[in-house]
Amino acid sequence: MKVTLKNIGLVESAEINIGGLTVIAGHNSVGKSYIGKAIYSGVKAMNMNLNSDISLDWASRKLFQGLLDSINNIDRTKKFAHFILQRQYHLLFNEQDPITFRLHILSSIKDIEQNFPQLIKNDSIQELISSIKNRDTTSTFKGLFDFFIKSVFKEQYNSVSNPTSLGELTFSTNATKVLAIEVKENKTSSLINTNILYKDITLIETPIILSLVSYIRDSLAFSEKQSRLLPAYILDLVRKLVEGSYDTPTNNPLYDSIIKTINGQLTIDGNQVLYKDKSNNSYNINNVASGIKSFGIIQLLLAGEHIRPNSILVIDEPEVHLHPEWQLEYAKLLIELVKHNIPVIVTSHSPYFVEALKVYSDKAKIDDKTYFYLGEMGEKGSTFKDVTQNLEALFDKFAAPMLKLIVDK
Repeated sequence: MKVTLKNIGLVESAEINIGGLTVIAGHNSVGKSYIGKAIYSGVKAMNMNLNSDISLDWASRKLFQGLLDSINNIDRTKKFAHFILQRQYHLLFNEQDPITFRLHILSSIKDIEQNFPQLIKNDSIQELISSIKNRDTTSTFKGLFDFFIKSVFKEQYNSVSNPTSLGELTFSTNATKVLAIEVKENKTSSLINTNILYKDITLIETPIILSLVSYIRDSLAFSEKQSRLLPAYILDLVRKLVEGSYDTPTNNPLYDSIIKTINGQLTIDGNQVLYKDKSNNSYNINNVASGIKSFGIIQLLLAGEHIRPNSILVIDEPEVHLHPEWQLEYAKLLIELVKHNIPVIVTSHSPYFVEALKVYSDKAKIDDKTYFYLGEMGEKGSTFKDVTQNLEALFDKFAAPMLKLIVDK
């Protein structure tokens, strides 16, 4: 599958292949992370939209959150409306049966329209009500992608150098567009969507997330608003890590190789993330090396079956937290994932790590589905070029600072 980006954040243009191992390289601030986050947002929004129960639940939650927020501007009905809506909210979202849930949602909307007409004058609230009533998947998808623009990009999705330009994100197979999203001034303006091949996507930005699992879970338990302060990919990852702590896979060589590498495994006991070594000694995750955390995240995701062939794994600059020796082990692990048909996208600014990925992909004979891209900054943003057949260009770029150091000596 090919993904094309135009005028998204720092990226002026990029055309990359995904489905095997995709390595996106370049110096800091060329927009590598923008590519991973854009792909994450597109795949997530598409799959939430295809799952009618999830998209209805999402639209309904957004509706009630919007209504509760708008109450602050209406003095006369503030206290009464807030009480009624909070009660409705908790009744609705504790309902497990999807049919009963739908009926309750429609009934609640009717009550709100009749009793609190002043609350639904906001255009975005009216659009949510319309999408829930009519089950308009296009408008629901737009709302979902707008949510990711706000949550993931903090409303800085369009070109940094030209904010009024049209941001384009396209997924295509054999030159046929399966998903095309156009964004104008941080709002989804148009889209083409059919059915994307991938059922899920996970983005790992930093292993430090393991030290924050307890805090994030505690915060979300007490306040719905807290979830809006954290990027969607962080909440998604925390949920998956917690799910992974309940299972221990059997006959999974990838899982076993991680345990061997880190001499133990990660577990989650209540809200506490622990590392247990082979002698069964337990250590709080805050007292554990970041390298163990990096491998441990993959271990927990494998345990929860969130790493699988129809799910993309995006990892942002993993070498930052790894000793050179473990960079090699991590590169081997990623190659093994790809050998098991798991699509991996990894960003990097390390020539050492990139070369390890190249060496091990050749050794594993997966070079036919391994792609390398190099980002370079221009006047209007960065462009990413396919350097799979010309890695010298990539290594020359990375070697420049070292040559400068030698000259300055």
